[in-house]
Amino acid sequence: MEKDIFITLKYYSHGFSTHNDKKTNKIYDAKVAELKEKILQDIENAQNILVDEFEQIGAKQKISYLGGDTEMKKCNAEWKAADNIMSALKDTKTI
Repeated sequence: MEKDIFITLKYYSHGFSTHNDKKTNKIYDAKVAELKEKILQDIENAQNILVDEFEQIGAKQKISYLGGDTEMKKCNAEWKAADNIMSALKDTKTI
C-alpha cells in the first residue's frame, strides 16, 4: 500500500477549521483539495508546486487589501492551506 504523504494534514486542518467560519473553511478545503491533487500527480516536484503557490498567493494578498475583509480572508485561507500541506509533507519527509 502506498504511504499516505498527507497523514498529518487532518490535524493541521482541524486546527484551522475550529478557528474559522464555514465560508472561510470552504475556501481552505478547496485549496487543500486542489494542491493535494497537483502534488499527487507530480510528487517529485511538490516543493516547486508549493513555491509557485506561495508566490501566487503572496501577490493576491497584496492586492486583497483593496478588496476588503472578504478578499483578505480568502487569501489567508489559501495561504494556510499551502502552509499546512507543506507541514504535512515535511512530517512525512516528502520534501
